[in-house]
Amino acid sequence: NFFCLPRCLRCHDHMGYESDFSAGDAWLREMKKRPVKHSIIFSRNEQATAILDEMVHRGKLIAGEIGAETVFRAQKRSLIYHYNVSARARAARWHGLRIPDTVHTTVRWNDWLAAHIILANYRLCRNPRTRDWVFKVPRPIIVGYFLFLKFLQSF
Repeated sequence: NFFCLPRCLRCHDHMGYESDFSAGDAWLREMKKRPVKHSIIFSRNEQATAILDEMVHRGKLIAGEIGAETVFRAQKRSLIYHYNVSARARAARWHGLRIPDTVHTTVRWNDWLAAHIILANYRLCRNPRTRDWVFKVPRPIIVGYFLFLKFLQSF
């Protein structure tokens, strides 16, 4: 959440719940080394499914079917992060921010800590005196920091 827009902090809809289509990267270990990067696209109604089927039929899209478990595995961290806006709403008070809690989920310790890290990143980048500092941090430190944050969002 370095340099994210304020509205991104309150987003709980990673999957486009009300959309006809939803698409995202397939963040799966087994697909990392494949030469073609895959995306997941799914439809939520018969008309959307018919459009996808027609695209496949015309050769405009190469597609196969996957199950809900695969979609979840591919988007697990993002789903947990986005849906748990409750953690960001609680942590926001400590950071002088207001984020409405639209889902009212249980906040676990790891979600709460991750929310504080994310909000600290956001505030750091919004401040003109500190935003350039992010680009001066050595890459191995940023990677370690990022991995720790992803660890917190993995369970």
